[in-house]
Amino acid sequence: RHGFNLEQLHDLDRFQINRLISEGYKLFKSPSLKYPEKDIDQYYTASEQSEVDINADIYKAVFDAFPENLESFLQRHRFYGVDSVELKHLKFKALDGKKGREKKGNTSAVLAHDMRALNMFLEYALCFHSFCKYSTTLPPLLRSNFSNVEEGGRILTKYFERMFYRGDNSIDSRTTKTHVHRRLGQNFKELLNLMHGSSELGEKLLKTEAKGVAKTAQQRGEETFHHQTCKRIDDRIVIDMFQHQIKNHKASSFGNTSDTFSRRMPHFLFNRKESSITWSLDRKGNRSSPDAVSGDLAKTVKDYLLSTEPDIDTFEVYNEAILRDETWIRAFPVYRKEQPWFDFVNVQWETGMFPAKCICFYKKPSEDGNEHSLMAVV
Repeated sequence: RHGFNLEQLHDLDRFQINRLISEGYKLFKSPSLKYPEKDIDQYYTASEQSEVDINADIYKAVFDAFPENLESFLQRHRFYGVDSVELKHLKFKALDGKKGREKKGNTSAVLAHDMRALNMFLEYALCFHSFCKYSTTLPPLLRSNFSNVEEGGRILTKYFERMFYRGDNSIDSRTTKTHVHRRLGQNFKELLNLMHGSSELGEKLLKTEAKGVAKTAQQRGEETFHHQTCKRIDDRIVIDMFQHQIKNHKASSFGNTSDTFSRRMPHFLFNRKESSITWSLDRKGNRSSPDAVSGDLAKTVKDYLLSTEPDIDTFEVYNEAILRDETWIRAFPVYRKEQPWFDFVNVQWETGMFPAKCICFYKKPSEDGNEHSLMAVV
């Protein structure tokens, strides 16, 4: 009668069928909601006497979704707990007889006996936010591991479900946000952008970005404005994906045969004749004195370069390099106005391969002066 395609139940598991039927029953039994008085072709029949044929297998699927024993219904992994965290009872609390409503609160609690489990969860969440912020700069091998990304988002949701509690008969987080995190790997694979999980932008800047996209949409009614805004967002996603495909095609066709710097102009510049003076350069080549934002080269680094490279008069020092396999290596005294960032790499020495800390990168000209090589100080 309601027009719902019951064949869709075959695509759901028992828990999903249980929640669908339960919520549907509570929705349709409400006296404030009424069925439409007229028929809707192919979707709804107003007559209560209309006959609806329901297959026996659909009846059986619904009956199986309401067993008497809860433990036999839910899968065993739902009862797995976390160390030093109290396991949820998962019980349904009846309506309050005095007030006639369900007991749902806006407060929440952490079911941990001590801070160890909460600290580990916060560390895991920080790692997740770091991935959201810097995923575009990861090596291609890690960035294309979609199964690992999807599993990470699902594990984060599982930990949140088992550790945080918002009251009986209530959800522990907003359904939309939980569903988005469970689809993290799939969204990243389809869009090549996390969008909803960008901790660098945040909700405020995402709102500002949305306003920028909708700036040229015609404000001639809500429907027209929404339609044109969605079209602009769709066009932007298509262009971003097209640019990504072009970049991958060029990389696969030609490939990088040598290591390069991440930008054209160096980060620091100093001359052998005036080695005490160091200039900080922006991307346009404008010079300024090093400050707390740009950081500065250590005196030991400059002394090492002056003694190691006697043939170089002007030193162009970089803080970031891109290897031929598209791996990004950073050596920033101050990264994005926040804190130092010095990557570690494996270096092949005469006695074996050992880890080393990257201090900086510099450009070394060839003997004829026509070409330059990327050199690193570790």
